[in-house]
Amino acid sequence: MSALKTEILSRLSTVRLPALPHVLTKLMVLCQNDNTTISDLVSLIEQEPTITHKILQVANSPAYCHRGQQTKLDQSLITLGTHLVRMLIINESVFQNFNYLPAFQNHDLRFFWLHSLKTAVIARKVARHTGFSNIDEAYLAGLLHDIGRLALLTVVPDLYHDLFYLSDTPDLIEKEQALIGIDHTQVGVHLIREWKFDPAFIDSIATHHASVQPHALTCKLSQLLHLSDQLAVCNPADPAIETIAKNHQFPVPIALQIVADAVKDVSETAIHIGIDITGMETKEAPAAPSPSSLSQQQLEHELASLIQASELGRFFQNSKTAAELQDAALKAAAALFSLNSAILLWKNKESDSYRIIGINQTMNQLLGHPVGSSPQGKITQSFMRKTPEWIAGMDEFSLTSEKNIAKLLGGESWLLLPLAGSNQCPGLIFASISKEKLAQLQTEKYRLIYFGEQFVSAWNRMEETQKTIQSEIALAEEKHRHFSSEIANEINNPLAVIRNYLFILNRQLDEKAKEKEAISILNEEIDRLSNLVSEMSNPAYFQKARAEKTDIKPLVQDVIALFHETGFIPGNIQIITHASSVLPEKMEVSAPENLLKQIMINLVKHAIKTMPNGGSIMITHKNPIEQEGKKYHALSIKDSGSGIPQEILENLFSPLTTTKEKNHQSVGLSIVYSLLNKIEALISCQSNTNGTTFDLLIPAFTAEER
Repeated sequence: MSALKTEILSRLSTVRLPALPHVLTKLMVLCQNDNTTISDLVSLIEQEPTITHKILQVANSPAYCHRGQQTKLDQSLITLGTHLVRMLIINESVFQNFNYLPAFQNHDLRFFWLHSLKTAVIARKVARHTGFSNIDEAYLAGLLHDIGRLALLTVVPDLYHDLFYLSDTPDLIEKEQALIGIDHTQVGVHLIREWKFDPAFIDSIATHHASVQPHALTCKLSQLLHLSDQLAVCNPADPAIETIAKNHQFPVPIALQIVADAVKDVSETAIHIGIDITGMETKEAPAAPSPSSLSQQQLEHELASLIQASELGRFFQNSKTAAELQDAALKAAAALFSLNSAILLWKNKESDSYRIIGINQTMNQLLGHPVGSSPQGKITQSFMRKTPEWIAGMDEFSLTSEKNIAKLLGGESWLLLPLAGSNQCPGLIFASISKEKLAQLQTEKYRLIYFGEQFVSAWNRMEETQKTIQSEIALAEEKHRHFSSEIANEINNPLAVIRNYLFILNRQLDEKAKEKEAISILNEEIDRLSNLVSEMSNPAYFQKARAEKTDIKPLVQDVIALFHETGFIPGNIQIITHASSVLPEKMEVSAPENLLKQIMINLVKHAIKTMPNGGSIMITHKNPIEQEGKKYHALSIKDSGSGIPQEILENLFSPLTTTKEKNHQSVGLSIVYSLLNKIEALISCQSNTNGTTFDLLIPAFTAEER
């Protein structure tokens, strides 16, 4: 990962980008239920005065107000209809949360919102046409698909200023990667994951610009958003619509109608939520306004306000590790005190020397560099006194090593800021700073001291928390080890008895007996089960598991053979394998064979249970895909059963799900989900009356792991 990319992802945790409104998260749960009533929506909306006002405002607009002034929320909801109300809630939650951040006040966001709204409107229409189960989720995905662009404009406004005004096309991804080492889809995924969206939603944001054939996308929402985003940059007469629709195997006439209708729908939606898009309906983005340093000043003011408003302690507490906390201190100091460039020195416990552990400029040669200690040095004096030191000129340094650091930092004056408090001083920030700012800070010494105290307080809390967590982990591992050993012993005892009886039975059979082959398979599976139990009783098993490799091509064939040879699969069900046109000779993944067999067996067993009257199971090998820089091998398991009811599908992988539907017991699926999580694999499920498909993405075994 590049230094700039690391810096950007780090800054996302230090600036105050808004959290997803709780009203929106609750709405998305309600939207999953077709039985949601007006009273359900009223109870939710009343919690948010801004959204209540917006709905009343729209209900009383000339387009809807036919029966006089409406003052009651339930009456307004009936007037507007639940579909429009749900769209208004989504729009208002997202738009109000992001549009008025101080960092955006000098930027024209109209083109951004126009494209986002158009993508959302088209995604809703495509979802309705294709029978996608949750059209509100499709609409929200369209509205948030480019949210990474707003985040980049917030954290690196000077670098991203010009890119922000380019059209949302695959070319933009290349330009972002070339200029800043990260693109808006990666940043968007980072935010969406923080907001706890489900894997399918995250995947749709990650792949909306994916340079793959649409059918290679394993998630239906991803395919839908991929199509909608491309249609959203077309005008109604654009000949590219036909090509895009055919590439996505979508009816061309429907696509043309959707794009034509979207123009009117977007205009109406913009009026409802108060966005002026006049003159923005063209395909091309407007020219970028002249760059302004004010956005960066506003960002720094936001961070300064956060710190100065007695929130510095909570700001530091967001860091979970020592490295994160040290990095946060360096970035916060740079923003709060207007530092030009800075490094973080950390005191070695074994000696009186120091080492450089953090930088806020591209000076990688300094990282890890040792710095000697001397009583005459400014660094040592600042460490010992636990007070700031102001150096107005190079001649004030008495040590050559300190002069060398100052030269590398640049500038004409420097600040030494000890991170001190409670008779501790573990680190010190050495920074260049303008002479004007240095003179100002000399009159505000208390701000620097308070900064150091808050850091040390957060550092001590973090160390205590880590000690507590380590103790609890050690205790839990010991309990797990003891309990698992007992379970493994109890399981292995009857397995040993079965193995002995099979040995005796095998000796009594004729050498040519067909039963001998069945006994051999049973012995292999008993050994596999015994090994699996022993391995999983070890707390470090899954950490080791990710270092093993397995070729999933022959493994799938082994699982199919096992079902046939043991007679477990009924005669009225057939298992078919299929492969994409071009596949690598080997499909090696980072997972042990036993674990993958357990996953496959559970999924095939689940498919068999859903087809009591017979049917087929299709196991498909798909082309490898890449997400967020990580390569996966893809498998899908599709049955021809009657599908999974929606109320079960919502909590399909939960071990606590209970249902009267015997064909949809979730115990095996919760085990599958747990095992896949342990090897950092992904699973998604699509189901309708024509059957159910489970899509697996298993991390590919890479050369670095060898």
